[in-house]
Amino acid sequence: LSLALDFGGRQDIVAAARSLATEAANGRIEASDVNEDLLKSRMEASPLPEIDMLIRTGGEQRLSNFMLWDLSYAELHFTSALWPDFTTDDLDKAIEDFVGRERRFGGDGEVDVAIGGDDAKTVTSLADRRRTV
Repeated sequence: LSLALDFGGRQDIVAAARSLATEAANGRIEASDVNEDLLKSRMEASPLPEIDMLIRTGGEQRLSNFMLWDLSYAELHFTSALWPDFTTDDLDKAIEDFVGRERRFGGDGEVDVAIGGDDAKTVTSLADRRRTV
């Protein structure tokens, strides 16, 4: 479980991009070396595991510049309970909601994966994707 308070996602992305730009300008990396993994490695939250779920308390249904990069494939749960009033029952409800979702990681739930040549197999879950790829 990770809690992040007062965290600016845009600022984190800009700082990471500046870090890579400086490295490129100093000849330590080539522009063609820059990819998602390298950018992520320069971000404040890089040591943390991927975020599975964000619980937003207080009735707001927006991200408010919070961990924009890291939330790209996270499930979002919104509750009207204020943070000081958030109970274990509220957490149980959020987890129950999360468990009932089909996580698609940005896709439509089906991915065609090439298996040796022209054959393709349609897989519908992340577990299937990991086994197949």
